[in-house]
Amino acid sequence: MPALQEKLQEFNETVERWISFTGTCSRERFYFQPSQGGWSIAQVYAHLIADTIWMSQQMQTALLLPYHTAETMKPEAIQMFQANSFPDLRIENPFNDPMITPPEHQQAAADALAHLRREINDLFDAHGEDIMHGKSAHPGLGYFTAAEWLQFATMHFRHHQRQKQRIEEEFYR
Repeated sequence: MPALQEKLQEFNETVERWISFTGTCSRERFYFQPSQGGWSIAQVYAHLIADTIWMSQQMQTALLLPYHTAETMKPEAIQMFQANSFPDLRIENPFNDPMITPPEHQQAAADALAHLRREINDLFDAHGEDIMHGKSAHPGLGYFTAAEWLQFATMHFRHHQRQKQRIEEEFYR
């Protein structure tokens, strides 16, 4: 698995691509609702923001509290981390809100992502790798360290890149 600095760099680059997209995407495309009843790109952003807030809380818990150190990931999580990717399939998450409220405007989405990126970088800058003793639980995949949560967050963004591409393909049809 990549070292912490590599994970931070990959996270930052991935989030930057999502931030940059908000400045080049038309409002019509950003809020376009696919015919199959799926999320708009704006709703994907809302989901990413909400989940990344939760993941950053998990990072903080794992960094600062020495709990669950003997706990492990489930086998499917180990495979994902080794591949540094979610499986290339649509994953139903029972915690997702199908009617998630999109950001009011694209700049709000960009600002929220920039804030989260800064917050997560500050967290790791302040605490480094020296105190990464604890783990916190993912509801379906077992226990992750703070660095693993960071990698998971990056994989999550990349996974939704495929969803964003499907929405754009439908928009341009």
